[in-house]
Amino acid sequence: MMQVLLRKELGENGAGFFIDSAATVKRIPTPVSENAKAAMGEMGLSVEGHLSKNIIEVDLHSFDIIIAAHPKVKEHIVAYSIPKEKIFVLNENGGGIPDPLGTDMENYRACAKDIEKHIKLFARSLNRT
Repeated sequence: MMQVLLRKELGENGAGFFIDSAATVKRIPTPVSENAKAAMGEMGLSVEGHLSKNIIEVDLHSFDIIIAAHPKVKEHIVAYSIPKEKIFVLNENGGGIPDPLGTDMENYRACAKDIEKHIKLFARSLNRT
């Protein structure tokens, strides 16, 4: 959901940015959950065809900025010798964004709205540079 919402916020599918997503847990490759599809659909967005991948499949060093959903994810990424300064945690002061995997539709909706809110804040920070 984060990847789709970031592309939406940055406009024209993230023109000028390479946007990718990867998980820190091994449930790979997995299609997007039905609840995530529904939550994105309610926002007029699609995640059809997306398959998750693990961060070991991604060259983390090639990214200028890495967005994490939770402080624990940041810790995991730092273990791959990525400088903390390159990692932005959504809602870091509020404890991050809880993973809705395995929960009900209500939690997916709330998570999508939370990601959207914090992606907007992140995008604004890009415009200041």
